[in-house]
Amino acid sequence: MNPDPNKLTQMPEPNTAAQNYQHHEAPPTTTTVRDSNVSHMNFHQPLHDDHPNMTQPSIQLTPEQFDRLYFQQGHKVHGDLMKRFANPTPLGLLSYSISTLVLSLLFMRIGHVNLNSGAALVGAFYFAGGLGLWVAGLLEFFLGNTFSFTSFTALGSLYFSLAFIYQPIQMINEAFPDGGSRSPLYTGAIGGYLVCWGVVFFVFFICSFKTNLCITLLYLCLTLASFISGGGFYSFARNPISGGHGLIIIRASGCFFFVAALLGFYLFLSSLALSTEFPVPFPALDSGYVFDKKLESPKFFKRKSKASQSTV
Repeated sequence: MNPDPNKLTQMPEPNTAAQNYQHHEAPPTTTTVRDSNVSHMNFHQPLHDDHPNMTQPSIQLTPEQFDRLYFQQGHKVHGDLMKRFANPTPLGLLSYSISTLVLSLLFMRIGHVNLNSGAALVGAFYFAGGLGLWVAGLLEFFLGNTFSFTSFTALGSLYFSLAFIYQPIQMINEAFPDGGSRSPLYTGAIGGYLVCWGVVFFVFFICSFKTNLCITLLYLCLTLASFISGGGFYSFARNPISGGHGLIIIRASGCFFFVAALLGFYLFLSSLALSTEFPVPFPALDSGYVFDKKLESPKFFKRKSKASQSTV
């Protein structure tokens, strides 16, 4: 018996939208890191592979907090390294501050500490200074922070070299039989070496304008201290017996090293307090927004366009 075609009812089509919704896979989790146009970071990571929809709470950082943590203005980081690893900046600041404070005490000759006490502080220069700064610098390298990586490793190389010079087993003083550490050749070479570091610190000083005011003042103090101490050693080389004004100049440079060490300790406190969500803020006085506003001003672009037209 053939069914009447007029009585046939049209079968409803399967709800493909519902099936697609039921079989729809959860979108892969992503990590969004702050760049120059966003104001926070959202870190989402599955708690377990069996439950891909379960995520950890979001961690929100303002642009100022991000710059204070990593001292990197407008930096784009790809991947989730900042989520997986700790912030190495406090370690680098601590290593720098301790070693620079020790160096300032040597140059200022406080108490029984003077330039001849360097052999007793070789371990501090090697481990608290050079090694700690290099470890922090390499970790900053993997996070993509170019400025922090360069500054930490450069400072670590400085303290490694000072430890090598002061290490008694090297017997560098005996290479100058006409006075040892008071030889004009020895003190003149040390003075030239410190002047070279003054040039390096001056470059860091220029490039730190877009980080924060504390880092800018820190590198300014290091620049002045290096040039002044270099001049002091040059003056000492001209009067190796009495020292002349060289010892006074070296002591003055030690004061700048001391201020630079105090600024490092403050930055260490600021970054560590921010990472632990300490209720009392320790501002580093961010200065990057000044240059951002300068670049965004219409006068700057007009001036830039005119300069480009003139060059063409």
